Amino acid sequence: MVRRYPYERLGDQVFSDGMIGCRFQRVDLNARFGISDELRQFFTQHGRCARCNETLEDWSIHEACKAGARRFFQSSDLEVLLPLDTFHAHWKVRVRETRRRTSFHRALKSKAAPGSRTAEQIRALLALQERRCYYCYRSLEGPGGAVNGPGEPTSCHEDHYVSLHHGGSHFISNIVLACVSCNSRKSDLHGDDFVREALELEQATLARRRQLLRIHQNRAANAFRLVVEVVVDAGDD
Repeated sequence: MVRRYPYERLGDQVFSDGMIGCRFQRVDLNARFGISDELRQFFTQHGRCARCNETLEDWSIHEACKAGARRFFQSSDLEVLLPLDTFHAHWKVRVRETRRRTSFHRALKSKAAPGSRTAEQIRALLALQERRCYYCYRSLEGPGGAVNGPGEPTSCHEDHYVSLHHGGSHFISNIVLACVSCNSRKSDLHGDDFVREALELEQATLARRRQLLRIHQNRAANAFRLVVEVVVDAGDD
């Protein structure tokens, strides 16, 4: 588990002497990611307080430091100064931080989104999609002709057609099954937008477009059965 600290970067400012100033504000870790232990260690090791020019072993102490000669565009709780070439040389640290933050906020949205789906509903959806990706029609079958079978690698993803970023839910009516490649490329796009983008990117033939249209229409026509009958059958069991 990633250890986090209650600070978040507000922005950076490059100075003419080859230094870069990074502004931080204190945040609530229940609502914001803050920064990881890795990023905190990076700034502690390579940076100094931009206000008093002292080391950063205890960040909270430097929140009380008075503004120094360098002027930042906006006020902040903490200001860190370090060499610009060092900042750029450790770009991988910032990339990992971005991924951690994105994952954290996605988990928050997922927790807040309404609805749920069952394994029975996913199996029924798989049949309606003819065991094909909703976006590119590639096969979703794993080794041995099974999808996500015991001991087998994941061969498809459950994708939120209206993404959580745009207020989508976890109800089965908002779920489609996609190949790993399509789900990764779709990211937070709305499903309608990605369908058009995927068709253009793949330069889909008329036959492929007809195949996709068939599973789209099949899923839409059976949406009510997918939501109701599967739940009723599960309750009877």
